[in-house]
Amino acid sequence: MFKKFLTTWHPMRMLRMGVSIAAIIQGIQLHDYMVASVGLIFGVATIFNVGCCSVPGSNCSSGSCSVEETKDK
Repeated sequence: MFKKFLTTWHPMRMLRMGVSIAAIIQGIQLHDYMVASVGLIFGVATIFNVGCCSVPGSNCSSGSCSVEETKDK
């Protein structure tokens, strides 16, 4: 299970984690807990490698942001 979280770290994902950590630290230092909570949300999204898009049927974590076409009845 941990292998999924510890592999596939690319430079953009590392940058996202760095910005998240910086936001958490700045929020705590400045006693601005809204900034810290936003940093925490982005950090959790980075750890689980989600957040590219929220369209059902899309798979952005694999690097392919294609969306399957569905017909509405």
